[in-house]
Amino acid sequence: LSDKIDALQPKVTQIIVKDRPAVTLKGVQHKAFPDIMMAISAKCNTFLVGPAGTGKTHMVRQISEALGLRFHAENLTAATTEYKLCGFTDANSGYKTTPLRELFANGGVYLLDEIDNANPNVLGVLNSALSNGFMAFPDGLVEKHPDFIAVAAGNTYGNGATAEYVGRNPIDGATLDRFAFFNVDIDESVEDAMLAGFNLPSAVAKTWITAVRQSRQNVATSGLRVIVSPRATANGASLLHQGMSMDKVYNSTVLKGAKQDQVEKIRQGVTLSVSA
Repeated sequence: LSDKIDALQPKVTQIIVKDRPAVTLKGVQHKAFPDIMMAISAKCNTFLVGPAGTGKTHMVRQISEALGLRFHAENLTAATTEYKLCGFTDANSGYKTTPLRELFANGGVYLLDEIDNANPNVLGVLNSALSNGFMAFPDGLVEKHPDFIAVAAGNTYGNGATAEYVGRNPIDGATLDRFAFFNVDIDESVEDAMLAGFNLPSAVAKTWITAVRQSRQNVATSGLRVIVSPRATANGASLLHQGMSMDKVYNSTVLKGAKQDQVEKIRQGVTLSVSA
C-alpha cells in the first residue's frame, strides 16, 4: 500500500549547479537532465542527440525556464535560409530582425531543433555565433550577450543519413566541433510518468506499455527501419482513453503502415488482450 501511495506523490528533484541557486523541479525528469542543465548553465554550446520522441525540445525549454532565460526553438529544414536566421534589409533599408538576432544581443537559449535536417551550407553562418564573441548581421556587427547559449537537437551525430533517419544531412566538421554532445535516449521512467498522466485503468496501461516496449525491442533486434518512440505510447494512451480498441490503436501508432513482413517481426510476442 505504501508503494502505491508513494507512486501517487509528485516527484521533486533538486538540481544544484555551481554558482547558481538550487533549482527544484516537480515531476519525473529525464536521466540526462542534470548533465544537460549543467552544460547549458555553463554556457556551453550543447548538442542533444537521440531518437524521435525522447523530449529533447521540451527538456531545453524546461531548463531555460528553470534558469530564468528567454527561449526560442527554430525548427530547421532543408528550406531554411540564411535570412530566416539572420534577418535581412528590406527595400526601404529597414532591418527585419529575427529571434537569433534578439537572443544573441540580449541573452537567452536558442535551440537549433532538427539541426541535422538543415541545409549544411546555411549552418556555416552560425559558426561565428557559436565560438566568437560577435556575429555579423545585416544591420552590423553584434556582440554576443553573456547569457546567449546555443543548443542543438538532432536524431544523428551529424554524419548523415541512418537506416531510421534517411533524410538527415551531414553537418560540417567545423560546426560540430563547436558543440559538446549529450545522448538523450528513451528514458522509461519518463515514459511511465507520461502514460500515468492519461489515467487509464491499470490493466489497460500495463498491457499497452508492455506491447509498445516489446515491439520496440523487436524492431531493434530485427534491425527494422521503424520508429517506436514514446510518442507511440502517448498517442496510443490518448486513443485508448477515448475508447478505441487496443488492436486499432496498435495499428495506428506502432505499425503505421508497416509492410507485412515487418509486421510479423514487430508483433512477435506482443499481446494486445487486457487481462482481467
